[in-house]
Amino acid sequence: MEVNNIDSKPFFSVLVPVYNQEKYLPECIESVLNQTFKDFELILVDDGSTDSSGMLCDQYAQEHPRIITVIHQKNQGLLFARRTGIENANGEFYLFLDADDYFCGNALKTIYSQIEKKSVHMVIFNASLQADFKSKLNNYPYEDGTVLEGKQKNVFLMAFCGTHMFNNMCFKCIHSSLIDLHDYIDGVGVGYGEDLFQSIPLVDRAESFCILQAPLYFYRQHAESMTHYYNPAQFESLKNVCGRLMAYSQKWQGEYKIPLIDKAYEYAGNECYRTAKNVLKSNDEFGVKRNYLAELKKDAFYKKYVENKRMCSHLRMYEKFILFAVKSNSYMMQRIVSEIFSCASRLKRN
Repeated sequence: MEVNNIDSKPFFSVLVPVYNQEKYLPECIESVLNQTFKDFELILVDDGSTDSSGMLCDQYAQEHPRIITVIHQKNQGLLFARRTGIENANGEFYLFLDADDYFCGNALKTIYSQIEKKSVHMVIFNASLQADFKSKLNNYPYEDGTVLEGKQKNVFLMAFCGTHMFNNMCFKCIHSSLIDLHDYIDGVGVGYGEDLFQSIPLVDRAESFCILQAPLYFYRQHAESMTHYYNPAQFESLKNVCGRLMAYSQKWQGEYKIPLIDKAYEYAGNECYRTAKNVLKSNDEFGVKRNYLAELKKDAFYKKYVENKRMCSHLRMYEKFILFAVKSNSYMMQRIVSEIFSCASRLKRN
């Protein structure tokens, strides 16, 4: 492992896992270097890239040796690339930035001002799918600048366990005291749901949260990221992540006397439904899809949570039809749903 070290102790550590992102990496790095707030370090973890990403990291580090630290390692995946960044971070607060995304110019200044005014452990901000930051990715159920602390944490926990909008690590700024590297021991094999897996213990330890409506982060959507497919390893990862959510939900329910386990069950049910739907949306031959569904329906985790009544009640009519087709094991119904997805995919490509 090769590391370029810096000596100063900055306010922010911006941690960027890098894997084969030569096309977008310069824009990402420059969005940090061009911040109006300058008290930060930038840690680039080259996670075994096979393109020119690692070389680009080194070039930027040579130009900015007091700001940028580069770490080259064998490919370990997103979760452990972030852990490597944390192990080498010196800042008081940590931010996570994906190598194909970028910050708006005043992101760090905006976050810093909230930390200084409100002395919180975690700032959660918004993102945009537009490069000009004119749209918001999430509709947070709080007024801009809301601080939740003390007994109010139960309000945040209800939203955290009941929705996906607070999962993403890249939309959080966290105090370094919230980090415990032991959180990653159970993360071996987690290649899906990494953000929620990483967020759960941090949310557990945080005593105060500030919610910002402002989109400070550009979240890039790629065609491949919107492609749905079934991967058995991904489903195993999902079960690991849901296991952590179940355990902490039970802990929080005991502490705050709020019905969080039901919400965790609902989350698991949604993910099981999404997994089955992705089988039918995949590009595999229909016979392969049928085999995947048959194996999926034998899985104890899937059987337990796909029947969640709260989850089913929230599904829209066409989603209920998809779920019914999956559960019925009807060749004809599953074939119809599969063909509908195939036609929709072709229309999008054209």
